[in-house]
Amino acid sequence: MYCQNLRASPLLTFLTMYLQLTNVLSTQKTYYGVENKAYILKNGVKQERYFNFIYQPVKNDDGSVDSILQVVTEVTEQVNAKKEVIEINNRLNIAIEAGSLGSTEVNLATGTMVCNDRFKMCYGWPVDKDFSYPDLLESMLPKYRENIADLVSEAIQNHAVYKAEYEVSWPDGSIHWVSAHGKARYNHEGKAIKMVGIVSDITEIKADEQRKNDFIGMVSHELKTPLTSLTAYIQLLHSKAIKNDDSFALSVLEKANNQSKKMANMINGFLNVSRLESGKIHIDIQRFDISLLLQEIDEEFNVVLNSHHIITKTEEIFINADREKIGQVINNFISNAVKYSPIGSTIEISCTISNGEAIVAVRDEGIGIMPEDQHQLFERYYRVMNQPQTVSGFGI
Repeated sequence: MYCQNLRASPLLTFLTMYLQLTNVLSTQKTYYGVENKAYILKNGVKQERYFNFIYQPVKNDDGSVDSILQVVTEVTEQVNAKKEVIEINNRLNIAIEAGSLGSTEVNLATGTMVCNDRFKMCYGWPVDKDFSYPDLLESMLPKYRENIADLVSEAIQNHAVYKAEYEVSWPDGSIHWVSAHGKARYNHEGKAIKMVGIVSDITEIKADEQRKNDFIGMVSHELKTPLTSLTAYIQLLHSKAIKNDDSFALSVLEKANNQSKKMANMINGFLNVSRLESGKIHIDIQRFDISLLLQEIDEEFNVVLNSHHIITKTEEIFINADREKIGQVINNFISNAVKYSPIGSTIEISCTISNGEAIVAVRDEGIGIMPEDQHQLFERYYRVMNQPQTVSGFGI
């Protein structure tokens, strides 16, 4: 038998055990000790351990108790694991509070929801008032409800994290943005029983994005006006140089015209980013032969580009897409290939069909992208660390 709670004096410990045993004898009721701390000596070293124990009265033939059976089970690992879970939860709660995050847990069977105060605040709800799952759905603008329900169902089915951003209406009528993440918890049969999630108020972030997009759109439009005039003057001078057979002026004006075209493309890129982020970009779907588009792009680059050899390999392939925007994407790929490959090297453009999809590839002889950076390809403004050149870019 292990002696419990040895932090006290041996005499006090003995008296405690004696009283417990005496009580079992007098009451004939079993005594249970749960997760009692004790110190034991192992190889001369005092160690902290935890035990569950039972004092079970043993009756003789006449029904009286003449002995006590002791059963002791060490539960140190379970107690330490429980402490670790409590510590992790405490850290998580600190992180949630520090990050101004609202947390919630929804019982998928009953629909009941528990949440912290910050969660209520994200929906404009008084912290001293109950906030239910139907209240949450009611605050969500109707245009988001069906899509959010589909995202949650898909996340539960795929054992994945649900992510969404949507607008909510506060009780005072104001509209706010919420970012939500959640994941289901499953029972031993693999059935989803609860949905645990966090939310944050991103109203100010959305407002900042809108202000930025408005600024980009305004500046881009303002830049296009003088650029259009500049291009017109260049074209006028170009025509005059042709009449005068001035080869030097022709060469200079062609380069100036190419640079003005690049500037126009940059401005259009700004506008496209602004429109894309605000959800106002227009997609003009049409059926066209992408091989002809690739040939046009090839010809345009070969006219103005003398530093690389561009080869196009494709066949007649018809697709349904926005021809102009597909062209912009391919132009960006080729421009990057030019920037990050040696002068005099070859850039190969190809288009093939695989499983009913057209696959456009731009292959160069440059330094390439390391595997650890490839997952960041679609992150705007992301730059890998091993690029020797300094190239300006706009994340488009």
